[in-house]
Formats: sequence, C-alpha cells, structure tokens
Amino acid sequence: MKTQLLRGKLEALGLIEVLSYVARARESGILSVQRNETEKSIVIHAGNIVFAKSNQVEDRMGDMLLNQGVITQEQYDNATQLLREKGYRHGRSLVEIGAITPKQLWRAVQEQIKQIAYSVIPLPDGNFEFVKQEIKQKEQITLELPVMNLLVDVIRHYDDRSIFRAKFPDMNIVVGRVPNDLVSVELEPYEQYVADRLDGNISIGELCETSDLGTEETLRVLFLLKVIGATEPLSFKDTDSEHFLSPTITKYNRMYREVNQYLVTQMGPVGGSLMRKYLEEVQQTHESTLSNVKMSKDGSLGASQILANADALEVAQEHAIMALEESLSEFLYACILGVKKALGTEHETAVVERLEAGV
Repeated sequence: MKTQLLRGKLEALGLIEVLSYVARARESGILSVQRNETEKSIVIHAGNIVFAKSNQVEDRMGDMLLNQGVITQEQYDNATQLLREKGYRHGRSLVEIGAITPKQLWRAVQEQIKQIAYSVIPLPDGNFEFVKQEIKQKEQITLELPVMNLLVDVIRHYDDRSIFRAKFPDMNIVVGRVPNDLVSVELEPYEQYVADRLDGNISIGELCETSDLGTEETLRVLFLLKVIGATEPLSFKDTDSEHFLSPTITKYNRMYREVNQYLVTQMGPVGGSLMRKYLEEVQQTHESTLSNVKMSKDGSLGASQILANADALEVAQEHAIMALEESLSEFLYACILGVKKALGTEHETAVVERLEAGV
C-alpha cells in the first residue's frame, strides 16, 4: 500500500530540502512534480535515483539525441515511424534501424534520467508529491545516482545567488559542525575552507563578513553543508555580548525545529502553517515576551525579537528567564498537541520520544 510522505507547493530550491530528508533517510518512493502542463516523476530507491519520466518533448530520447547531434533528422523520423508501427520505445527503434549502438542506448537512457532529475529541482512553482513505497525494478536500463550528489551539484551551479540569503533569516545564529556518517560528499577546497571555520563560536554574520568568498558565496556553502547534514544551529550570538537568555532560546528552537521537521515530513508545508497558527494563539496570552516574534521556515523563532522583548521587560534576570520559559513551553506544548490532533496519538508519542532523546 502506498503511504504519502510529503506533498506541497514548489518554491525556489524548495525541493532540495525535501530530497535532503529523502537522501539522508535512504527512503524509497516516487517524487511527482507538476507545473502547468509539465509532469515529471523521479523514482528513488534507498536514496538513489534509478529512473525518471517526463511528458515534455525535449526530454524524450529521440529529441534529446537529435538536439545533441547524435542522430540525424532522417534517422529520427525513421525511428518514429517504427515506434508507431511496432509500439517500440524510441531508444529501441533507434537501435533497430542502426542509428545508435546498444552501448549508446544505455548511456543515453542514463543521461535522459539524469537530465529529467536535474530539471525539476530549480522549478520556482508548481506542486510536488513524494510517495514512500517499495520500488520493484521494472526497467532494464536504470541509473544509480545518489540523490545527495544531485542536490550538491544543483547548489554549486545555481545562478541566482540571492536565494541563499533567504535561507538564513537570522545572521546571528552560531552554526557548528556535526558528525555526518550517513552521507559522504567530497567538499571542494573552498567549501572545506568555510566548514573549517565553523568552530561553534562564530555567527553566520561574522563568518560572512570575514570570509574570503564574500557573503553570497559563503551562504551558498553554508546551505550546502546544511543540506548534507554537516551543520546544526548551536546558539544565538548577541551583537554586543552573549545574552543570558541565549541558552534558553537555543534549547527551545532546537525542539521547535524537530517538531516542525516531523510535521512537514508527515503533512508537507501545511505542517509549518499549523505551527504558525499555534504561535499566533500563544502570542495573544504572552504578548510581553513573544510580541512581533516571527517563525522561520525551519520552525525556529527569531532570537533578536525575543531578546528585544525581554530587555523591554526591565526585570531581574531570573524573572525574565521564568517569563520566557513559560511562553516558550506553552508554544511547544501547543505544537505537540497539534501533532496529536492532526496525526493521532501515535505520532504525538513519536515526537515526544524524539524530543526526549534529543534527536
């Protein structure tokens, strides 16, 4: 039986974060993408892309080889006629008439799969659905391209560098390295340069300011490291000094990210919308600590605004900590209860277990 895992709307590089989860969890299933009249699908087995399909003319085997100059228009037309008469695929028809060799066919099919897979990642809008299911190989010619390799390549060559700034809304977050045994990606020297500077003390803003790569390219590398699971947010760094509320904010933001990831994994972008709804409700009763606080796409709350609210209270540190703990705890409980309402008791238990384990 098919089990829906993810469904939602496309946005610039949004599929990268979805497929990053699929790759790291070594999931198997089918990713379907639809944009206007375009429909494409990618078959994934244990975190590897093995096949892909498209309804677009330019993605068809014969058209791809014709555009590349591998076959002539006459060979294309003859293969098309054989396709209509015999019901063969374009690839087999081309082999039958001697336009390409079996070796060329094998390579062409693999290149076709890769081309379709690459083309869906940058799509700025549309809809997607990933259905988790067992994959039984029916195709004779397949590919074994690790999903993570595809994502890394797209990030490295994505033209619009400004998109990476939007991926890091809070430049005062301190990012640290984490062990990454599940995914093996060989970093370029300049990427290793950025990774080596993540000592657990430098904020994203400080890193960008002092990096020889400049802000946008440094953020590109940070996004890549985040996607492959090699970094995690550690704390919030005040621009003047370490704030006494920083550990509290960091602790709760880690839990919010975990709940958000679970909700989005199970429900798609609707999960993030639910958390924002709960935040708005809690803000009504905890206006002094959570007023104007925004939730990032990953579920974390804006630390800068929380600290500004806390400083405006003008109370002793212990009272400020208590007030913040109360409001942040209420938001966390509301999110956990939301998991129960939306998905059921077993999912609520799973989330609580993950939080207690510190995953």
